[in-house]
Amino acid sequence: MSADDKVIILVVEQTPSNVVSVEGGTTVISSTDMPSIIYAAEQGPAGIQGLPGPAAGTSFTRAAAASVSGGKAVTLNAAGQCLHADGAKASMANSVVGISLNGGAPGADITIITNGGEIEETVWNWQANKPVFLGTDGALTQVAPTSGYLLVVGVAVGPTRMLVKIQQPIFIA
Repeated sequence: MSADDKVIILVVEQTPSNVVSVEGGTTVISSTDMPSIIYAAEQGPAGIQGLPGPAAGTSFTRAAAASVSGGKAVTLNAAGQCLHADGAKASMANSVVGISLNGGAPGADITIITNGGEIEETVWNWQANKPVFLGTDGALTQVAPTSGYLLVVGVAVGPTRMLVKIQQPIFIA
C-alpha cells in the first residue's frame, strides 16, 4: 500500500429487524440481525515514528519481583517475575534468561534482551571481542570469577555494546 492509497473504514452495527413472510397460507414473523452502515470514514494522517525497539524474537517483558536496574543479568522466579541473577549463588547458575534493558521498581515492566540480541549502555567500557561474565547482583564484568561458577553472558562488540550470548555455567572447584 502506498502513501497515496485511500483507506475507507466502514463502521457497521447489527440491528434487529422483523421479517414477515407468508408460507403456505400462514404468516410467519421472524427476527434477524441485519447489518447497517452507520458511517464511512477515511484513515487519518500517519503519526510520528516511534523509537526503534530490539530485534524481533530477541526480547520479552516481565514484571520485576524486586527493584531491577538496567544493564543487569536477570533470572525469573517461580511466578515468572524477573530479578537480578547472582554469580555468587549456585542455585542461579542455570537460570539466567537475559540482560535487562531498563530498570524499575517491583511490579514494573522490564524488557529482557535474550540470546542473539544486542544491548548498549553508555556507562560500559568493554574491551571489544572479549567475553562478558555474570558477577554478583546481576553485575556484568570482563573479569572472570575465581570462585563459585563462571558464566559467560555475552561478548563485547564495542566499548558500550554487547551481544547477549548466555553459555553453560562452569563450576569452579
